[in-house]
Amino acid sequence: MSRRFTHSSQQNSGPSRRRPQFLTTKGVQPLLGSGLLAAITLSLHPAAAQGNAPPPPPPPPPPPVVDDAVSQDEGSSPNAGSSPNAGSSPNEGLADNSSQQGNTSNEETSDGSTDNALETTTTQASGPGTKQAQPPVLPPRAAATTTVSAGASASINDELALQGASTSREYEEFFRATQVHRLSTPSGSTGLVHVKEAGSGAVGSFRFQLLASYMGKKGFLCSENYPCPAPGTGALQEEDRARHGEGHISISFTPLPFLEVFTALHNSSSDNSAGVPQLLQVVGDWSLGVKGFRPAQPDKIFYYGGEAEVSFLTGSGSVGFDGAATSVALRALTTIDLNNRTDPEDRLPLRFHANLGYFFDNSGKLVEDVETTLGEPIQRTSRYGLGISRVDSLEIGIAAEYINPWVRPFLEWSFDIPVGRQGYVCSPTGAASRGELCLFDVQQFRQTGDYWSITPSRLTLGARGYPWQSSGLALTLAADIGTGATRNFVEEIKPENPYSIWFGIGYAIDTRPPLPAPPVEVVQASPPEQRRYILGRVKDSSGTSIIPDALIRYDGINMSGLIANEFGLFLTQDLPPGEYSFKVHADEYREGICNAVITDSLPTPIQPAESVESTKIEMDDGAETPSAADRVNDADAAQEADAAQEIAEASPSQAEDSPAEAQTLDEFPSEPFLDAAGNIMFPLECELKELPRVATLDGLLIDSNTSGAVPDATVVITDNLDRSLELQVDAAGAFEFRNVPFGSARIVGHAPGYLSTVIPVKIDKRGKLEVHLVMNPRPVTPNIVYQDGVITLKQRIHFMGDTTEIAADSMFIVEELALLLEENLGLRKVEIGVHTDSQGAPSALQRLSQDRAEALIRLLGHLGISKHRMVARGYGSDAPLVANVTGEAQSANERVVVKVIEEDAQSSAGDTEGE
Repeated sequence: MSRRFTHSSQQNSGPSRRRPQFLTTKGVQPLLGSGLLAAITLSLHPAAAQGNAPPPPPPPPPPPVVDDAVSQDEGSSPNAGSSPNAGSSPNEGLADNSSQQGNTSNEETSDGSTDNALETTTTQASGPGTKQAQPPVLPPRAAATTTVSAGASASINDELALQGASTSREYEEFFRATQVHRLSTPSGSTGLVHVKEAGSGAVGSFRFQLLASYMGKKGFLCSENYPCPAPGTGALQEEDRARHGEGHISISFTPLPFLEVFTALHNSSSDNSAGVPQLLQVVGDWSLGVKGFRPAQPDKIFYYGGEAEVSFLTGSGSVGFDGAATSVALRALTTIDLNNRTDPEDRLPLRFHANLGYFFDNSGKLVEDVETTLGEPIQRTSRYGLGISRVDSLEIGIAAEYINPWVRPFLEWSFDIPVGRQGYVCSPTGAASRGELCLFDVQQFRQTGDYWSITPSRLTLGARGYPWQSSGLALTLAADIGTGATRNFVEEIKPENPYSIWFGIGYAIDTRPPLPAPPVEVVQASPPEQRRYILGRVKDSSGTSIIPDALIRYDGINMSGLIANEFGLFLTQDLPPGEYSFKVHADEYREGICNAVITDSLPTPIQPAESVESTKIEMDDGAETPSAADRVNDADAAQEADAAQEIAEASPSQAEDSPAEAQTLDEFPSEPFLDAAGNIMFPLECELKELPRVATLDGLLIDSNTSGAVPDATVVITDNLDRSLELQVDAAGAFEFRNVPFGSARIVGHAPGYLSTVIPVKIDKRGKLEVHLVMNPRPVTPNIVYQDGVITLKQRIHFMGDTTEIAADSMFIVEELALLLEENLGLRKVEIGVHTDSQGAPSALQRLSQDRAEALIRLLGHLGISKHRMVARGYGSDAPLVANVTGEAQSANERVVVKVIEEDAQSSAGDTEGE
């Protein structure tokens, strides 16, 4: 074991810088095969491949596989969860198998404590030729509480039993399956790469890991701000070429639920073009440590602990360890494990770690004799390659990892804050000649807020993969990004790598035997009980359609009601023989009553389940009638009603596939029949009469100017059958039309001093519908003038966009036009002409103008003008008033023209247009 200086040109600058050759592998073999690790790390540099290394030892054998003679099917082995081959999923292996079989019971042990005992039973149907039935399957929540007896779990759960914890069998398997996926840091302590966790693996578990890193960079230790003296000449170099590799073999063991012991062997190799010598090798550094922590407990997420680690450093130019350079680290550890829950539904796959420690670093003792001989401190490149620091450090680390059965990504951030405990004296002048600072001379960094730039720190992002879930093999890949001491160098502090790539392979072994299979007891099951149900359907009395979502209540019996599904079907709970009456209520129907009789004896002949397939009435697979073994209490009518309600709400499977067939009324069975489970179904059809399809209109006449009521008016309603009814409004301008049939209707209002108005009404639901008619007073100054055979519209009639609907602000013009035609009966026929602008296809504009003209005639007809006196004419954009070149011109061309075609008093006709 030694630290080796080797110049790449095999020449040294002088006797004072010469170091002994690398120790042969014979002296290294006793220390855990360090020759293998040295060969791996030195292979990163061709110059380091000197000497003969022993062949690598074979990889650790895989964990033993225990045959499971009790397993009934693949994936349900009782050994799956506790063996090293178990996956990390809490629902795999025995944890899942045991949690889904059997019932739980409490047994009192001899010491007075209560342990949970697992009793697994299988049922066997009676009768010749029947096969053994599978055990009943419990829901996931029940699985979380299924436990094994104390005698069966004592050997595998000693670490939890020490705290007096009574844990479920599922949690025990989950605990050991997750522990086998934990590996060591380079120092050997269980954790990630740099950050340790306040815990370890399961009791009796071992962890092996081979971890290596590599870094290569130009201009790392020698730069413009921190030059390096050239070998021989002493000239300052502003760039170097550096390569650095490390290798670590770590082993850790968990003998007790609160204790871990660990050890590791460390080798490194560093090659720097500006170094003297260029190649530096560190072989055989050894660390040994012990960690104590709060033992694992179910549903505990916060853990704490501490560890002590001793580092034995090999001497420079000598064989063996340098006792004066022995270093010690003391650390406080905390872990928050949100995944440690007995109930799988409560597990959050996240873990967090934090470390705080103090490192008594005596590595500077390794080079005291060398520096005495040289008469000056060793160069920065040598200090980096040998891992020399002259100060202690305060270690801080935080980390987070995501728990996944296949890959666990993690993130770390660690700091080594320098603490000047040791008495090393740094000369500012000498340090400056070597391109460095002294630790006490870093005020410039504190003043600029860049003090952390001289503090070694690193951000680590990585992941561990588990390619074979049935084994404890794990692969690690991570990357360090230096966040301090990578560009600014201090003579007392070892420089930090600007980056490092970590890769490794590890293996975890759980030495505990798997849990024994739970006892299996075979019992004979009683024959199933035959049940009776009423299967009903609700339809209208006309026999044309079914009625969905109807409410069915028992008449005279205090039992929970039912709701028909979308196909009008409902299913009662299991009922004893007798007569039953139901009140059926549905929206828009009169309440009805239907009766059914359940007979004590079976009807003869009764249809088998196969003969009623044409009825399309089958229970859904997910809503089977509960068996007798599943019923908790036959006397609990409310609970049975809820269960039956769930069955009724689950629509028949074939009806869902073919809703059109399900709604055919003649497909409903008329006689009792057996369903697929052997239960007797008594069919029942309930008919309801539909309420009249009429509504009530509550109306009010309102003055458009004052918003007050318009009294002394008449309103006329015309329904969709063209039937009319006239009413007189009251003093408040209110009116009411009752029993108005569904469909389209219109209401016309007439009042002295007001223009007649019309409003369309659409009636599509029962109840009351409010209607407001806005009445426009007759204008003092008419907006429409008829003189000398010419009708003049002083204001335009506007339409809503590109539709035929008249804008609300133009209704009074139409109403005034109707008044003009009503008062001038001599106008025997007029033309209602509509013009459009030119925005659009001519054919489309022609159709739009014609439709608008016809809409105006219909509206005038509703206001009392005979349609025989009016002609609709759409001109489209053929007759513009002005050229369609501006927006104003387009608006002027869009107009309504009223032309007198025939009149009694005059033979000539005139045109007029809205201004």
